[in-house]
Amino acid sequence: MSVKLLFLLFIFLLGVRAQCCVDDMETCNAAAVLPDQLTCPSSSSTILSPSPLSPSSSSLSSSNSDISSSSQEEIKIMREITRVLTRYGRSLSDLPGMLSRNMNAQSATPLVTKPSSSSIPSSSSSSSSSSSSSSTMLPPTSNKDKSESKKGSKDDGPTHFVALRITNPDVRSALVGVQKSILAQVPSSEGMIIDPVKFHITGFVMNLPDAATLLRAKEALNETMALYHDVYGQEKISLMIKGVGQFSGGRVVWAGVGESPHRVSLLSYMDRVRKIFMSKGIKINSEQFSPHMTLFKERFGNRKKRITPGARKDLAFAIKPFQDHDFGVQRFDSFQLLEMRRQDPTDGFYRCEASIPLPPPPSS
Repeated sequence: MSVKLLFLLFIFLLGVRAQCCVDDMETCNAAAVLPDQLTCPSSSSTILSPSPLSPSSSSLSSSNSDISSSSQEEIKIMREITRVLTRYGRSLSDLPGMLSRNMNAQSATPLVTKPSSSSIPSSSSSSSSSSSSSSTMLPPTSNKDKSESKKGSKDDGPTHFVALRITNPDVRSALVGVQKSILAQVPSSEGMIIDPVKFHITGFVMNLPDAATLLRAKEALNETMALYHDVYGQEKISLMIKGVGQFSGGRVVWAGVGESPHRVSLLSYMDRVRKIFMSKGIKINSEQFSPHMTLFKERFGNRKKRITPGARKDLAFAIKPFQDHDFGVQRFDSFQLLEMRRQDPTDGFYRCEASIPLPPPPSS
């Protein structure tokens, strides 16, 4: 009902004079001589005067027995508001409290600005004076504004990540076979499936809100080359892709990495890489590194990519045959800094901001 309340707020500001007239027309007209404020006879609350210009006593006496055409329109509007409020078991006296509760329940900017000491210009004032009105209702948020507020600024969350890309066609093919098997048993998981071209192992995610921070991240990535030689020498990182599991209550299905000396080395290497990035003042996630590749993922903001709790149980059953399955060995050729929200137009993978070869060339 929030949209209705916003509409009622707009009418409420325009029709305060009419509300007074509905309750007591003569008292409302007489109150118009006050230059700053008037109090509605039917309520103890104070409302703004519709005009800073005080009408003469003769004009008040001549109009005391009649209602202007604009007032008649206002009365009609207020009667319609009353009808809507009655439909919801409310009355005009409830309207201020309803509007107050509605705005307090939201974290948005207040719709009505605090009035200044000056009065609001009347409708007969010039356009220049009306544009400087001391009580203004801001326009509702546009669709573009809403989408931007949902996304949030780049300062709010992760924008980039470092990763090792799965490129071995045999490993990819084996993992696609798992996806097809699960999809056949749980058709509602179709919206969760990850494009095989995006298979990767995430090191950690980070927030790079501007070009300067991105530059520092690239510098940090270059510094990891010397670290790589300390851990792996001239060998490539070589990992056995093995097993399928779930986490986040079944909202994510992943393929794991089998135990091996290279896996142990990768845990140590990634921890030290994380510290290099942090030394550059880069905000990164605090999650412990656990090497895996995502096969299915539920998206909370997209209904088509969400499934029911019952379907999550079906997923747990569907992955059982693959819990200890070997999918092959992946040898990694590069370590990449990737952007989350953009993709490479050539192959559909994430946009690569920077990359170092593995193993890096020996330092001179």
